[in-house]
Amino acid sequence: MKMSLSKQKIVFFTTILFMTVSMLESCRPVQGCTDPNAYNYNSSADEDDGSCAYYPGCTDPNAINYDPNADIDDGSCEYPAGCTDPVADNYDPTAQVDDGSCWYQYGENSGKITVYREGECWENNVDVYFGDSFEGTLTSFYTTLPDCDANAEAGKIITFVDSYGDYDFKATSEAGTEWKGKVYIPRNGCVDVKLRCGGYIGGNALVTDNTKGEIMVWTKLDLPLNISVQINDADAGVIRTNYDSIPNCGASGCVTKCSLTPGTYTIDASSGSYTWSNYTIQVFGGECSKFELK
Repeated sequence: MKMSLSKQKIVFFTTILFMTVSMLESCRPVQGCTDPNAYNYNSSADEDDGSCAYYPGCTDPNAINYDPNADIDDGSCEYPAGCTDPVADNYDPTAQVDDGSCWYQYGENSGKITVYREGECWENNVDVYFGDSFEGTLTSFYTTLPDCDANAEAGKIITFVDSYGDYDFKATSEAGTEWKGKVYIPRNGCVDVKLRCGGYIGGNALVTDNTKGEIMVWTKLDLPLNISVQINDADAGVIRTNYDSIPNCGASGCVTKCSLTPGTYTIDASSGSYTWSNYTIQVFGGECSKFELK
């Protein structure tokens, strides 16, 4: 079948256009490095574009084999390798490439917690719970505080390793005192929980509840009898020790009341012929309010 005259013309002009474009392209100079002495010499280039480089090497200043004289990177850069995890025991802050050498005393995703009683609180035995798990019973106390990483000592300290994160903590004594709070176990870290008198929890594992407050009642007086304390007309405990200066909340021998809603509270106390009546104290969230019997 013969092609029509109009179609023949279209094919002819298309062919001419294609040949023209090809000729123009072939006339265009190839750009590149035209110096045979250069590292990146291009034998096909017929027009120098200023890209010639004469000294290949590592051009990254952060690399351990950085070459300040190199003017073209040859892919040879090497970087310091080591442990790049900041919580690992062998963390190397200079390492840029992790070589899988990290090691962890307590585990990559776990930590250690240590629980003990701080001072004599006349609480008898104390059962310790972590989450829903019973961890053991404290039958004694410390006066000189142990290291967080101390080994478990029957009756005096409870230690265990668990996955990192927040946990509900609870301890209860035979005398009826209860310690409750939320604690945090860090990755590959060791934290402690100090059970102080009156249900006060100390230590760096505690996550502070800023919605609740505490009251501690103490005295400098050296009386022959213990001092019975009531807070809002309810028995709060007995002061058995006097201090020369203001003690910490939960100190042994003082009366500490925890998990109190912020507000105004009344304090009454008695010891033989000594009485203290209708004193008031303000409780603030996340704070321990201290009151001295004088």
